[in-house]
Amino acid sequence: MLDSSTVGIVGQLLQFTKDYGLEELEVATGRLRVHIRRSRTSAIAPAASRESAATARLMHISSPLAGVFYRRPAPDAPPYVEVGQWVEEGEAVGIVEAMKVFNEITSDWGGRIVQILMDDAQLVEAGQRLMALEPGEAEI
Repeated sequence: MLDSSTVGIVGQLLQFTKDYGLEELEVATGRLRVHIRRSRTSAIAPAASRESAATARLMHISSPLAGVFYRRPAPDAPPYVEVGQWVEEGEAVGIVEAMKVFNEITSDWGGRIVQILMDDAQLVEAGQRLMALEPGEAEI
């Protein structure tokens, strides 16, 4: 696991590559070596046009900042949510650690989690999708 100062540095480097539109960046200092490679594909538009009606209805829960995404509140605790689970608007679905601060990630919609896109303890960028949710109302 990365220490929080390293996470902060990596988060800043990720934001730097995004801000300046860099496709690749490598930084080495002391024992730290970071190599970032961003993918630039033009296949997004054709794939989007082939989406099914069900896929088009999906909403995504994204990270508001760069850092390390955690699916559980503590290493020995169960994950906040699992695929198939119903969540309410405002319900916590994970946390992102950035610069020694744990930021709770909440759902902006009520619905069923249909896909978890990031693994536990994975570096994420600001705006990166964490989960896909099919919006709806709870069945009683």
